[in-house]
Amino acid sequence: MTTGGQIGDFSLASDGRPRVSFANTHLRTAREFALEVSAIQRQHQAEDLGDHFDGITAKATATVLCAVAALDAFIAEIQFDHESTFPGQGQAALDEFKRVHYKSIRVRLESMAALNGRAMLSWDQGIGQQLIALIELRNALVHFTPEWPSESVLHERVSLILTNKFEPTPYRFVPPERIFPRRWASYSCCKWAVETVRSYALAYAAHNGWPCSFTKPVHGALPLP
Repeated sequence: MTTGGQIGDFSLASDGRPRVSFANTHLRTAREFALEVSAIQRQHQAEDLGDHFDGITAKATATVLCAVAALDAFIAEIQFDHESTFPGQGQAALDEFKRVHYKSIRVRLESMAALNGRAMLSWDQGIGQQLIALIELRNALVHFTPEWPSESVLHERVSLILTNKFEPTPYRFVPPERIFPRRWASYSCCKWAVETVRSYALAYAAHNGWPCSFTKPVHGALPLP
């Protein structure tokens, strides 16, 4: 771990070597996009669905992508600090990181917990379940596939996963639509995305006995209003 000076996401190790980390940068960026969604939504709260929803969708998409990117960067930071997070593991740890490098976030989190000799946090309830839903949304956006409403399979599945996770957009669609691919875009969803990543990272790090830089108020400035 770095023990020298730190400014934002740039730090100096005790031996003077510079280091840049992006977990907090991505989470802070997600938060800023979320606040922009909130501002647009408040500005047009008395209006019907219109062009302003395009801006909401764009910034809500950016929020989700940056939030999940923050978790990805958090994983990379734990691995980079392997000498302190996996003491005595040496080359075995590096080999395992290489093996799962291109695997899903879920697989990499499970791999690190196993390497650390800890049971994995549950994916079926609580913050783990929330994170899985967020990753499903992120994947559906990154690998978006159009579907006719009457023939929806993927969109229906994602909509069911997102049900009761947050409040969909307050704007009314005629005819009514599923949550995905449009009604998910709301400030409530953005807040959920940012807070899910931060809460999961904190819980996962504490469970494994590791530090988590998301605890530093200078970086996150959370919670969102």
